[in-house]
Amino acid sequence: SNLGLITGDVCKRKNASILVMTTEILRNMLYQGGWALREVAYVIFDEVHYMRDLERGVVWEESIILLNRKITLIFLSATISNSDDFAAWISSIKRKECKIIGTQQRPITLEHYVYPEQGNAVYLVATSHDDNRFLADNFEFARQSSVRHKTYAELDQHHKRQKLKIGEIQLLLFMIFKQQWYPAIFFAFSKREVEAHAMALNDAINLCTAEESATVESVFMNAIESLTEKDKALPAVTSLLPLLMKGIGVHHGGILPILKEVTEILFQEGLIKVLFATETFAMGVNMPAKCVVFTGIEKYDGHSHRMLNSSEYTQMSGRAGRRGLDDRGIVIMMMTQSMKNVNVTQFEALICGKAAALTSSFRLTFNMLLNI
Repeated sequence: SNLGLITGDVCKRKNASILVMTTEILRNMLYQGGWALREVAYVIFDEVHYMRDLERGVVWEESIILLNRKITLIFLSATISNSDDFAAWISSIKRKECKIIGTQQRPITLEHYVYPEQGNAVYLVATSHDDNRFLADNFEFARQSSVRHKTYAELDQHHKRQKLKIGEIQLLLFMIFKQQWYPAIFFAFSKREVEAHAMALNDAINLCTAEESATVESVFMNAIESLTEKDKALPAVTSLLPLLMKGIGVHHGGILPILKEVTEILFQEGLIKVLFATETFAMGVNMPAKCVVFTGIEKYDGHSHRMLNSSEYTQMSGRAGRRGLDDRGIVIMMMTQSMKNVNVTQFEALICGKAAALTSSFRLTFNMLLNI
């Protein structure tokens, strides 16, 4: 009863003493005069590096600026390289000291691997146990392994795979399960790609026991009881259950909130063994896995296609390794055609480089002027 939730879709116990809400909701409260925040003593901004987002970053800055100086602000982030600058800005607008508390130590060792096309193994390129020292020779060997001359045995194996229509992700999954590196999160950078990867496995693999499948079906059917019969018949709903019953999940901003919620519950309970998700899963949901896989290193940021930066990579790879359960987290980068144009220095900067500096996305809008 002391914990409430307010988002654009959900409002539960809005009078609770502890409220979890989106930054947009907080800004709207401040626009309305901030009367709802009269008794608030602390505001915690999780993932504050989201301020650098071109579209939504301004919401975070407006909220920070408009909050009463008497309220204590706490900012959490794992990917800010210029924390001194950020603290100085907070001190200047709130006219009180902003203290920095941080650590460079990870509670769980993180190991970074690359998986070449048509490969039979993954190659270690860095580990946090060794201060993320980049193993350039291993990276080059992995990159060349997909283009070097194959032995007769390897060619024969490749022809068998093509005949059976076994894809790269399916092969990597076999390896992950052989090494017991599950549950695993596969990050892709478009909703269409996320769904395509999941559907490709639908008829190829079953990762659940009969008992687990029955539990998944029961949880799913109970969750969608609140939907109308028309909504229950939507392709987005009917196509998801067969995947979930095989231990395969899908998570992105385009699926219904109730389906997103049931996917998160099943993943948390260990009934989803492999989850295909967009990068928002690493931002708003604290659900780590033993293994994280990148299906590529390019994304569309709303303006152009570009390579991931080190902050984005750190945020997503940080989902690997469950505290108290795993002795290490496994991160695997699938080597695609686009990676053949990436040199060693660029790849090293991606995996081992410093997080990007936090920069302002603030812009004065008519909406803000009218509401303050």
